[in-house]
Amino acid sequence: MMGRVLRKGLGVMVLVAAVATARAESVQVSVYENLPDRWNWERPSTPATDHFESPALGFVQIPAKVNHRGIEIDRSGPFLLLAETPLDVPAGRYQFLLRARGSARLIVDGTVVAETKPGNPNSSGHEEVPVIPPPEDSRWREIAPGDQERIVDWTSDGEAHRVKLWVLIGEKKLRPETGELCACLVARGDVPRLIGSSCNFTLTDDGWSAFDAFERRRIDELDATRRRKAARTEDPYWKARHDLARREAEKQTPSLPAGDGNPIDRILEKDQPKLTSLDDDAFFRRLSLDTIGVIPSPDELKAFRADTRPDKRDRAISARLADPRWADGWMGYWQDVLAENPGILKPTLNNTGPFRRYLHQAFVDNKAFDRFATELIRMEGSKLFGGPAGFGIATQNDAPMAAKAHVLAKAFLAADMKCARCHDAPFHPFEQADLFGLAAMLAGKAES
Repeated sequence: MMGRVLRKGLGVMVLVAAVATARAESVQVSVYENLPDRWNWERPSTPATDHFESPALGFVQIPAKVNHRGIEIDRSGPFLLLAETPLDVPAGRYQFLLRARGSARLIVDGTVVAETKPGNPNSSGHEEVPVIPPPEDSRWREIAPGDQERIVDWTSDGEAHRVKLWVLIGEKKLRPETGELCACLVARGDVPRLIGSSCNFTLTDDGWSAFDAFERRRIDELDATRRRKAARTEDPYWKARHDLARREAEKQTPSLPAGDGNPIDRILEKDQPKLTSLDDDAFFRRLSLDTIGVIPSPDELKAFRADTRPDKRDRAISARLADPRWADGWMGYWQDVLAENPGILKPTLNNTGPFRRYLHQAFVDNKAFDRFATELIRMEGSKLFGGPAGFGIATQNDAPMAAKAHVLAKAFLAADMKCARCHDAPFHPFEQADLFGLAAMLAGKAES
C-alpha cells in the first residue's frame, strides 16, 4: 500500500491524516542525532537528544538546540524526527496524504504506508524548473515547488490505531529545515486535516497559514524558555561581575543625589515643558517610535485616548518598555553597528545576516551588555542559524579578525582603530599592533 506518486516538489513534507471526528491528542516528538553512516530506518539505539510535544503531525519549525550558556548551536546532520500519535476515526474509507522535503515515512500500526525519497539539493542552478500540477481538489493547499507528495488509500475499521511519522532532516547539502512538514487524513469529499490536531487545522491556504502562525509563536516561546533556563546557570557569575563593577564605580565617582545637582535631572527639567505640551496623540506616537520602532496601531491609539487615568502616560511608558517588539527595531540598528559595511545581498563579504537571529534573541532576553559583548567575542554556537558565531563569518575580507576587532572597539570601547588596519597613523593613539593584538584574541592565534 505504498501509494501512487501524485506530485513532486522542493521543500515541504505534509502528511495529512485527520477528520473532524478524530481524537484530539498531542503528538509526542523525539529527535535523534549522530545517526550512523548507513542508517537503515531502525530506531536508533542511542537516547533521543530532544523531546517535545506538538498539537499535530505538522512541523514548520523545530525547537532550537542550545548549549549550557543558552547559545543556539547546530544539531548534527542529518537528524531524525520521530513523531507519533493515536488515530481513532469512524470506520470507512479515507486517504493519507504525505508531503516531504526529503526522506520520510508514514507508518500505521508498524506498517509503512507512504514514503518519500531523499531530497535533491538542486545546487547547480541550471536544472529545469518543475511544473507544479494543481491540487486534486481546488480547496486543498497547492504544493510548494520541490516538495514531494504521496497520497494513499486507507480503510479504517473503527478501532484505535498508532500513527508514526519518521523524517530525515538536514540531508547532504540541504538546510536543516522542515518546510511545511505535516501529516493528514482525508475523508471522502472533505479537505485534508492534520492528524492529532486539537485545533482541527486543515491543509487549505487559510488553515495552513493559521497553523504556521500558531506553531511559530509556540516554538518561539518554547525556545525562549529553554534558552533562558540554560543561561541562568551563568547568572551568578554575571551578578558577581556587576556587583564588583558597581563597588568599583562608587569608589571612583561619587553618586549625585536626585535634584538640581544631578546633570541628568537638569536635562530632563529643561525638556519637561516640551514633553508636557505634547497632546496624547503626539506623545504616544513618539513613545512608540522611540521604543518599538513603529507608530501605534489605530486600536492602540484609540485605547490610549480613551484612558482617563491621571498616570496613563507613565503606564504607557512602562508597557512600551516591556513590549518585546522593541527588539525588532534595535536588532537592525545593532546589525549596522556591528558591521563594517553591511551588504545583505553578498553571501559572505561584509555580511551580518547570519547572526541577526542572535541579536534579536539577545534584546528579547534583555541581556546585559557586557554579557552581550562577551558572547560576540567568543563567537560560539551556530554560524548560520542563530548563534554569535555568525559574527565570525561577517566582515570577510583580507583581514577578517582585524575587521572584527575594529568593529568591536568602535561599538563597545568608543575607539576608532580603522587607520590601524593599514599602518601606525601619526595622529591616532592606536598602533597597528594594538588592533592586531585584539584580532589575535578573537582568532585564538597570532594575526598579522
